[in-house]
Parts: sequence; structure tokens; C-alpha cells
Amino acid sequence: RLTLWVTLLAVVNTFLAAYANVLATGSPDPLALANRALALLSCVLVAFLSLAHRAAAARLERLGLEEARARQEHELRHLSAALSGPLTADALLHTAARELRGLLAADAVVVAGLEGEHLSAPRYADPPESRLGRSGERMSWALEALPSRPQPTLTLRTDEGPLTLGRLRRASSAGHDLLILAARARQPEAARLLAEALLSLAPLLARAEALGPARGQSERRP
Repeated sequence: RLTLWVTLLAVVNTFLAAYANVLATGSPDPLALANRALALLSCVLVAFLSLAHRAAAARLERLGLEEARARQEHELRHLSAALSGPLTADALLHTAARELRGLLAADAVVVAGLEGEHLSAPRYADPPESRLGRSGERMSWALEALPSRPQPTLTLRTDEGPLTLGRLRRASSAGHDLLILAARARQPEAARLLAEALLSLAPLLARAEALGPARGQSERRP
């Protein structure tokens, strides 16, 4: 819009200058008119090229976002497939920590129990030696920041870099909620991506927990 206004003002100024020149000399000066015409043509050409460049840049940005979104959709399907096998709840959460780390391109991911305002067992980390989200750590500062949604997520700025958080709510009969922590996730819109992953993880975990007792009984049969 600014480019259009500047071009319009330049055109008006060129016409006014040409008119003033005719009034001053009493007759049109072909050389002066030719110079004004060239100046006008230059202004219009610069404006056109500027607008074309901006349109091309916006189109490239849009294509880049669409490509990134398609890649994220593929990675989300891969995560769902990796968690859809006949896994116990324990194995599923181990796998979830590993897959979420890859999905978010994070330095580390921890899936831990949440008892009140403190992290508790079980704790699943990738890499296993990560010191992120240790059991007993108070997380009230993070819980207060999480939005009030069924599976809330957000990214916070910390001294160690961005920290993406997500809360996996569970039925009271299934145990404590789970808190997911991802350190320095490099994937764009990591919080939104984690929220979509939790939507897939929640029913898979509920199914694994429901099948756990039945699986144990079948294994104990002679």
C-alpha cells in the first residue's frame, strides 16, 4: 500500500512539474516533456518490480509453510503408527518420549507423572540420561501458565532456552496426569504440534491401560 501511494504521489508530482514548466515557458518544451515522461516511466517500473518482488516473496513463504505443514503431518502419522502396536502402557510411554523428541526436533523430552504440583514416577526420558524434569521437581510455575484446555500446551522462555510443555489429562481411575517437557524444540510451532500429538497419544494410552489387566491375565494362564 505504501508503494502505491508513493508511486501515485510521484505521478502527480511529475504532471504538476510538467504543467508548471509549460506555464513558465509559455509553450511545451519537448525535451522537458521527454525527461518527465522518462521519470514517470521509471517510477511506474520501480513500483511494478517492487510489488512483483513482494508477491513472489509472499508466495515462496506460503509454499514453505505448506511444505513444513505437510512434513509435520507426515511425522504425526509416523508417531501414531509407532504407538499403535500392541504395547503396554509402560512401553508406549517409553516409545512416546523417543518419538516426541524426533517430532519436535528437541534436545530432550521427558514424560513424567504429575502428583499435585510435583513431578513423580513414572518418568520416561529421551535421552535416558537427561536431567530434565526430575522426579520431585515442583512445576507450579508451568502449570499456572498452561491454558485451560483438555490437552493444554505452550512454549516458555527459560534461561536454558525454550521449553515446550504439555499436560496429558487422564481419567481419575487411570492415575495421575502426565506432564510432557521438551527442551529446546526446533520445530516451528512446537506447542501446536505437541497438542496434535497428544490428541493421538491420549486414546492410545487409554487403550493400552485398559488392555493391561486382560493381557496380564492371558499371560498367567497355563
